[in-house]
Amino acid sequence: MKTISLAGSNWTVESIEHAPVPAQVPGCVHDALLNAGLIPDPDAIGGESAQAFVGHADWVWCTEFEVESELFECERLELCLDSVDTTGTVELNGQVLAQLNSQFTPHRLEVRQALRPGANHLVVRLRGTLDEAKRLETIHGTRPVNADGAWGPFSQMRKSACNFGWDWGPCCPTCGLAGDVRLECFSGTRIAGIRLHCHRADPNEAEVSIDVDLDGDSVEHSIQLIDDSGRELTAVDGPSQGRLQIRNPPLWWPRDLGDPKLITVRVRLANGATAEVRTGLRTSRLIHDSDGRFVLEINGEPVFCRGANWIPARLFPHGQSIEDVAPLLSDACEANMNMIRVWGGGLYEPDWFYERCDELGLMVWQDFMFACATYPEHESFKMLVEQEARAQVARLAHHPSIMLWCGGNEDLLAWYSWGWRERMDPKLSVGIDYWTRLLPEICCELDATRPYWVESPFSGSLEQHPNDPDTGDRHVWDLKFEQLRTQVPRFASEFGHQAPPCAATIEQAFDQSIDSLQPADLADRQRAWGGDEVQYEPFLEDWFGLRTDAIDLPGWIWACQLLQARAMRTACSWYRANQPRCEGALIWQLNDVWTGHSWSLVDVERRRKPAFHAVREAFNPLGMYLEPLGESLCFVLINGSNREHAGTVHLERVTFSGKVLASRQEQFSIPPRRGRLHIDLPASIAIPEDPSAELIVAHLGDRAVHHFFQKDRTLALPEPEFELEVKGEGRHRTAIELTARSLLSDACILIDGLPSVVNESFGLFTLLPGQRQSIEVTGQWLGDARVRVRTANELVQ
Repeated sequence: MKTISLAGSNWTVESIEHAPVPAQVPGCVHDALLNAGLIPDPDAIGGESAQAFVGHADWVWCTEFEVESELFECERLELCLDSVDTTGTVELNGQVLAQLNSQFTPHRLEVRQALRPGANHLVVRLRGTLDEAKRLETIHGTRPVNADGAWGPFSQMRKSACNFGWDWGPCCPTCGLAGDVRLECFSGTRIAGIRLHCHRADPNEAEVSIDVDLDGDSVEHSIQLIDDSGRELTAVDGPSQGRLQIRNPPLWWPRDLGDPKLITVRVRLANGATAEVRTGLRTSRLIHDSDGRFVLEINGEPVFCRGANWIPARLFPHGQSIEDVAPLLSDACEANMNMIRVWGGGLYEPDWFYERCDELGLMVWQDFMFACATYPEHESFKMLVEQEARAQVARLAHHPSIMLWCGGNEDLLAWYSWGWRERMDPKLSVGIDYWTRLLPEICCELDATRPYWVESPFSGSLEQHPNDPDTGDRHVWDLKFEQLRTQVPRFASEFGHQAPPCAATIEQAFDQSIDSLQPADLADRQRAWGGDEVQYEPFLEDWFGLRTDAIDLPGWIWACQLLQARAMRTACSWYRANQPRCEGALIWQLNDVWTGHSWSLVDVERRRKPAFHAVREAFNPLGMYLEPLGESLCFVLINGSNREHAGTVHLERVTFSGKVLASRQEQFSIPPRRGRLHIDLPASIAIPEDPSAELIVAHLGDRAVHHFFQKDRTLALPEPEFELEVKGEGRHRTAIELTARSLLSDACILIDGLPSVVNESFGLFTLLPGQRQSIEVTGQWLGDARVRVRTANELVQ
């Protein structure tokens, strides 16, 4: 096969009102206009409104390329477009090759009749996204979608829904060539895909079958499976009609349960064509039974899923690369997560996203791209959905990290709970046929050994409310803080609490000092229901006795971010401590796309909010919790690691000055993977004499977990007193030591003034007087950066 790349910078894009400007492929109109200086960054002040015209204009992408006459000796000449966003035509030398209507379906177009030796002119004409969606709405009818249509009728198109705006991002509907563009020239049959199905796997033997997707006439082929050392695991000549046995297989395991070992499947056709994929040997099973359980089994082992929901890594993801994504996936691993949910309002991620998850042992919950809407079911739309599903399942089926397919996000929930059934034209469809029939049929046909789940959330039955806490998965948006402890869902696949971005990120976007801004200056970046008055105000008052108008912006950011950290600590600890009734906790959300209010743990500049550190501790494979289970406060230890743990836990009730009022020691040995230790605290520890000036501490080695008896506003928290020592040890290593001279509640070390920083915040520590906490900053030169400590104490003084 000969391949001619048409990606890169040899493109222009123009509209009726805008002259041609240079463009990059993969890329979008916004990227080209930004690079040409014609629009500001949407993250700048006024940037979102300045680009609003993009979604209403038609755009023309053009490039020229040359081919040699020898290419015409090939039997097949195909133009490959991996992703076109979204509706328009493709023309080559003046001939229309195709009408395209989906961002999610790759296209292969035969071009022999239009291609010519020498110079060729390729044109892709794309309609304005918003205007096209509204045109389709006039044809197919108005239907309910998220935000009551304020972001546009996005469900009329097979396009990333969040492009139209969401409650965490701006309205910037993209238009462009979102994937690779190339010519492929070959003769005979090509290998279109390789799908490995693992039917059984244990340390002694694995049983697999392999499908080789051929484009062209059927030809003889051989298959070889090889491990990372080059050892041949098994091989077969000719089509694999049955199952293959592999002795002593190198199994793929999720993080903390073993190594994510990968193998190579290599296929050779009789005509000499070859292809290979990296994959892994593992089984995936979803247990959802009459008792309501919702638990994933990997290689026969039940796994508690600790993770987060993933949105596209960039506001304009067309040009994103592994360099944008890999650090975020590493952040997930550093936060002790073992799962990422690719959310249905975003997009199917590129191959390298899943390859990286394969390598990290990071499980993937993969949604199909449906979110918070009702969808047409007319024939042309149904055809687009089927083509998309077939293409994406076939493309992704070999990735061991993908644990299950899910039909979409909150479509059934919205239908049941948002008043849509009552006000929608009964003649219009909802999309239920896709989630309950079409998609599971395609998954069963192409990827039968991986489970499919109808929607998220879903109870398992259309006759039962989709968000039932006693069965299936649940999105927990109706409970906050201590309310969370009134319910134990079987699997919490969404929950979160909002927080503003980090101060340095706001300064970058606004090009102003944080001290010159007020919370009201961020009002245009608040897209969530009820605004700050709902998302922040009640909790600031309840926990700290604070009002927004009585605090400066840096203090307000700290208070709001600390609330988020507390909320995530509460939720993650509660769900994990209630294993095995609850078998998963997926936070909304890991990452962000602009400098706005959102539920992310990491802001758009990859600065970690304090909640990141709270989640990292709560998701520690060896989880330590003080939670009210049953009639009493309990110490719970959960072992989600691959090894046994033994030691002594020290339980104490102490004063804020550090005086021990009551104590108990407990030796333990806890088995790996699913081990659990549960200790009911005696009354001498669980019941305080002065709840405003005491706390409970559980020590295990150098780790500790704390329980306060009241909220901060009623606690007798002292003014924070501490010593901070910062020692540079070379240009790329700095040691920071914090020594408490008073009780420090939720102390966080912040670093200001770094020109480019990944971690603005470090840790979230509660220290008694005399206790020390050391951290090490590596890979960054602090220079003149300012190191500060913020605590909960200061918010109630």
